[in-house]
Amino acid sequence: MSQPVTSNTVDMNVVQSEHQLTIRYVDLDEDLSQPASAGTQIAAPITVSGKTGTALSTLLPGQQVAPKVIEGYTIYSVSEDPDLKPENWQKAYRDDPQIGDQDRIITYGYKKAMLSIDAPSSWEFGDYNNKPMDRTYYLNHNQGTPQAVTVTDNYGVQNWQLQVSQAKPFVDSEQHELTDAKWAFSNGNVKTLSNTDVGTVTNNSEHFTLASGQSATLMTMTKSGHFQSDSPDTSDPENPYTQVGQGQWAYRFGDEKSADYSIGLNVPATTKRYTGHYRTKLTWSLSVGP
Repeated sequence: MSQPVTSNTVDMNVVQSEHQLTIRYVDLDEDLSQPASAGTQIAAPITVSGKTGTALSTLLPGQQVAPKVIEGYTIYSVSEDPDLKPENWQKAYRDDPQIGDQDRIITYGYKKAMLSIDAPSSWEFGDYNNKPMDRTYYLNHNQGTPQAVTVTDNYGVQNWQLQVSQAKPFVDSEQHELTDAKWAFSNGNVKTLSNTDVGTVTNNSEHFTLASGQSATLMTMTKSGHFQSDSPDTSDPENPYTQVGQGQWAYRFGDEKSADYSIGLNVPATTKRYTGHYRTKLTWSLSVGP
């Protein structure tokens, strides 16, 4: 004789708890034992709450915060170590982290970016001959020292070009113009003073002339890799951001043997010469671009 089968139905409610995800942004060259201190923290942290497995982009639609673009800084590395020990940093990449099964802290480390130029403040060519003759004057008292323009690039990710331009002609105190006078630069060379960067610097102009209203490109930095400034940003776990370094390069006019004859001022025979001190201004600049 068969026994009746009975069953019970039990309603069960599973409550999925929420957890926090915090994103922090720090300067790697500051005190990492105090990540919230004014000097170390370079942007306000972001904290969101949600259920396990929820993507950050769902909670913050349209916002790129992992990592965030911070002006004046270059993203370098990432860590989930609360103590931010040096050995626990990894290369950073564009991420869309998820809420974990416990509270989670992600810290992005940055390097302060700096691009600067150092150029001579003045050059003197000495006394000139007022007779109508074609002549090139060279720097006065140069004594075999190569004149140089130095570029320092610390943790930058953009390509750049060193350029020089002359907007106005040579004139004296009475505004007499030294017509058709032009600079004659020669023996230009690039010397690497220090470099841990990923880029390549090339010499654009070994010999060139420069007159009023003209400009010239002296050297170019070209960088390759995955950078946060790329459009679109294509970094991922297999292709993290390239960790750029520091470098300093000098564009030199000549060397110890040729320096005295590497910067000249050519004045044609047809140029009328007045007694006086002629001056002009050169502008040294860095053009930054993709």
